[in-house]
Amino acid sequence: MKELKQFIETYGYFGFIRFALYPLTTLITNPIITAISLINSLKLFFVKWKNYPHFDVKPMLNGYFYFTRAWNLKQYGRSGQSPYLGLGNYHLARCFNYSLFSLYSYWKGGAFTILIGMLGWWFAFWPWIDFDNAFDIIVWVMAISSTLFYVNTFRFQNYNALGWTFFPIGLYGLLTGDPMIAAAGWIGASFGSFTAVVLGTMLSGLYGLYHFDWLLMLSGVPASFKLLLHFYPFLTNKEAKSILKKVLGAIGASGNVKYKRKKTKAFNMKKLYFLALYFQFAFFWFLLTDQLPILMLAAILIYLLNALKIRFADDQSIHMLMLSIGTVMVFQFNDWEIVQPINDPAESSHATALFAIAQIMTNLFLFIPYWLLISPLPVLAGYDHRSKVMDILPIAKPLNVSVLRAKVESFISPIKSGERVLFAFPDPDNQYEKVFDGYRQFIELPYYMAMQKDITMFPDWWAVFELNYEGATELWGTEPNAVNANRVEWNCDYVVVYENENYPYDASKWSVDYEEVETMDWTKFEEMFAGYKKLRISDLKWHLLKPKKV
Repeated sequence: MKELKQFIETYGYFGFIRFALYPLTTLITNPIITAISLINSLKLFFVKWKNYPHFDVKPMLNGYFYFTRAWNLKQYGRSGQSPYLGLGNYHLARCFNYSLFSLYSYWKGGAFTILIGMLGWWFAFWPWIDFDNAFDIIVWVMAISSTLFYVNTFRFQNYNALGWTFFPIGLYGLLTGDPMIAAAGWIGASFGSFTAVVLGTMLSGLYGLYHFDWLLMLSGVPASFKLLLHFYPFLTNKEAKSILKKVLGAIGASGNVKYKRKKTKAFNMKKLYFLALYFQFAFFWFLLTDQLPILMLAAILIYLLNALKIRFADDQSIHMLMLSIGTVMVFQFNDWEIVQPINDPAESSHATALFAIAQIMTNLFLFIPYWLLISPLPVLAGYDHRSKVMDILPIAKPLNVSVLRAKVESFISPIKSGERVLFAFPDPDNQYEKVFDGYRQFIELPYYMAMQKDITMFPDWWAVFELNYEGATELWGTEPNAVNANRVEWNCDYVVVYENENYPYDASKWSVDYEEVETMDWTKFEEMFAGYKKLRISDLKWHLLKPKKV
């Protein structure tokens, strides 16, 4: 009832009609909006990429989390330790899940890397396409016009986009029974995405097992071996056991942690919605071909395993999996003569026409479940963070953050090389979701820029993970006494406190022990954040404080 009330408050009663008509709505609007957004993206060929890290505010802010990892891996290597992360001397062997080629490409290329990766995925269907077959052209256009392509390109993807570029090649190898091509596709994916290789290897195993083809089953082994090399610094580290324990705690796989993740329903309405989309496509495929859709059924099994047991893939990875598999299955369907021609010479005058009409109707019939599969309701596919977005995708463009970066640089300019800064946050009360009070994305950019100036901003996510056990030293507090104690405990030279509706700033209270040296008013960037839920900056302001000399 609560969700229904929120739906009516947001979209009104007319929203139910919009929900019912969204497959037709997206069929009309998606190609137009995608074309406009791709045209907007052409500017990426002529600008400084560091100023355009993404197309969407939330992943743009979060992207600096990955840029921080990339910078540290570049400086110290996967076997090294970083003095800027966590509690200091942070073992970078924990970064085994990153492919350096794609991580560095995203770090340097930002939105351009995502765009190239996703367009590369689209062009990788080239071997499937018969350009004399109009149905193949239609499917190809539907794929790039789909909601799932759009949300991955302009909302979700990061360095992983380069891994998905090679995914269709791996699928081509599976469905043509060529293990060498499949292996080549998964190896290519291994230079871009750990997750894409895991999913490709699982598909190969299930698909090869069904056909009793050991070479197909093992086609993911070379790529998996390449990824295993990432673990070498981890396995040779003397503190591997301790590191593994902290990694397990970070992802919620260990029960002996201080910060507990919120328990969610194993299967909610959103997950059931997507499951229904997957099954309806598989059903109609079987109905039209009289063959089991093994590849889709394997993908559904992976989806259920990820949703119910072990979460090894994010939503966007599952979206890319289903989009890729659905597309190759329709390409394959277009090559079959599902309707058999009439061979009676007495009916030869009508046979060709009847056969052609029947074949056309059969192909078009599968396009309906295919479109439902690849173009789910936008708000459920990834735009739940945008106000009023439900059935129509928002137009995207590369996000210029040069002004924001300049302001952050000005904010940290009083801090000298080698100094440390404590960022004051309230106690999350042992709840993982409350760590950093909802401002997790906001701290990534200043932390990244400070690190490059030999400045440590603290605490970060890695410090939280390192102290994620009962009885650990506290990091939290927003009142002067608690902040002073934490500043001394963690040997910090400056303090950052913030104000908003819940935490008003009382200058007289802080002036006893501190002098304010710089401020950052986030309300100056309201236009950039307009229409975003849970990224509220209308009353957010940062204060950089320096302790007074005694």
